[in-house]
Amino acid sequence: MSVSAAYRVGDVCRVISKVTVRHELPLTSQWMGELSPGNSVSILQLGSQGAGLELEELGLRRVKVRASFGYVEGWISTKTAFGEALIEKHAPAEMLSLDPKRKVDPPNLDKSAHDDVRSADVWSQQGLRVASNIKSHPSLEKKSHDTLPTSSFRSVWEGIADTGNVGDSLAMAAAALVGIQESLRNLEAQSVRLIEEFSCLEDCDAEELFGTHGDTQKAIDKAKHCARKCDEAASAVRQPSPSWLASLPNPLDVALCLQMGATALNAYCSDVQDLKLLRRILVTRVKTSVEARAAVEARSARTLLSQALDPSCRIDFPIVTEICERATSNKSDLSAVVHFLGSVLKDSNATIQQQLKALTVTHELLYDSNARHLLLEEPGLTESLSAVCQALGKVAAYHTDASPKNIAAESACLLAAEIQRRLAAEAHITSKPKGRSALGWMWPVNTTSQPAQDSWLAVVAHTPSRQIPFDAFVPRWSETRSLAEALAVDLRKSSSSCATAPHVLDRIFRCLDDSVKRLRRLCALDGSSGARDDVSHLAEELLPAAEELQTEALQWKCQLVSASDDAAICSGEKATTLVEFMEKTVNVGDRLNACLAVLLARSWPVDGYSSDCEQIKK
Repeated sequence: MSVSAAYRVGDVCRVISKVTVRHELPLTSQWMGELSPGNSVSILQLGSQGAGLELEELGLRRVKVRASFGYVEGWISTKTAFGEALIEKHAPAEMLSLDPKRKVDPPNLDKSAHDDVRSADVWSQQGLRVASNIKSHPSLEKKSHDTLPTSSFRSVWEGIADTGNVGDSLAMAAAALVGIQESLRNLEAQSVRLIEEFSCLEDCDAEELFGTHGDTQKAIDKAKHCARKCDEAASAVRQPSPSWLASLPNPLDVALCLQMGATALNAYCSDVQDLKLLRRILVTRVKTSVEARAAVEARSARTLLSQALDPSCRIDFPIVTEICERATSNKSDLSAVVHFLGSVLKDSNATIQQQLKALTVTHELLYDSNARHLLLEEPGLTESLSAVCQALGKVAAYHTDASPKNIAAESACLLAAEIQRRLAAEAHITSKPKGRSALGWMWPVNTTSQPAQDSWLAVVAHTPSRQIPFDAFVPRWSETRSLAEALAVDLRKSSSSCATAPHVLDRIFRCLDDSVKRLRRLCALDGSSGARDDVSHLAEELLPAAEELQTEALQWKCQLVSASDDAAICSGEKATTLVEFMEKTVNVGDRLNACLAVLLARSWPVDGYSSDCEQIKK
């Protein structure tokens, strides 16, 4: 008869003949002790369930059980190879009629009590408990490893288990040793997985945004160290052996091994939990930087221009102004817009309406010197403008009436001619003092004052102000950030003055105050929608730091206003402290604005304002 026919999971059985407990189903797995007759066990799993073809025959007589003492859990045989029964099933009530001299507690069949039986905390506590029971034995008082006679081993082991049986005591110690080693191996495996996950979380944008360069590599190194220590600790845990029955182990040796293993388990379990928390922080940072990038792209001038050139979209002066303001606010966006305008004007299949829109935006960009330089450098743009003038001139000459197509062609032709004239004049002016490039113009020699591309943080700094209608009473963070960085540079010069410091500090206070208020509203909306995630938590963790910076900004402003001489503050240690404050403000402000950009992008619809965003603006 198979075990599935004779027994069921949850059955309570009594051992009627000595049985060997092993860690796994195969008879060659780790020995964990023996259960003497009279012990009660509860069945946790039947061997016929998932045993595999090679173990199918053996699984017919194997069950996984938990003994009624000491967290002893493992696989036993229900009968011998000759069919002799080793355990028998009985009702739970029959356990009350067991020999009263044997202090056997019935197994707890409540599943919730056993969910974490193999957790690190459970096994460390059990290991320390067994070690304490061994050391507290009366015969071990004032005894050391060297002075304990072998003849005392049996009396010690008989006193560990409540049953008074040596085999039961050894099984308790064996279960704790195996459990501690298994938990340490599990922590080692978790550390190895964390190493792989940390390697995938390396993100330069996130590190720059949060000012934490090298944090990911530090986490990888810490996880490697933890994995190595867990391996060493697991290898040091003494494992039980069947030879213990013939030659009892030294109780003090076993107690010391249990104590060291449990202590290591507690320490490394805490380290793994810290690594998991660090992983969550790094994941949140990467997620925030990725979504901030997406918010930048979604609110970029290049994206808005692409939407404006759609045939179904009507373009007006406010839209043109918005595109140009966004483009000129950072150089990378401006370069993308200029390149896109050039591709439209070079496209022979573009409609007159698209060409007119592109020429209108190009003409508006001429008011910015950087835009003029980039337009001059755009390959083939001058030739394209000439081709557009000729083609649209023919259209205007053919349609002599006041049709919309004729009006559009005439307007586009005028704009193209004006753009050509302005760019030619710009090329003539800039080519004289600065040398000559392929198109007659070069960047100034001092390239440090004209970076080719804006910092990622500077680009993010513009995004929230693009997502929210501009409020004249609230300074833009992008401008405030630039002023704070400029003030920090000036303060590093010994001969500098603090004349602009009060103004910068005032802008910092108002900027942070506005960001904090908006983030609080966004976090509240995010929580009420039931979609709360780590970005909201990250924002909430930044709010106290922002409020602390507001307080410091007021204190610095009061010192500067009340000081009779700027030199007392703008030099020496005071200046160094103020520089550190400016750097900290930029760092926290960038993170606040990144979170603000992400949360706004989630709430902001594509085709208009949502009710949530209306609340944010209030």
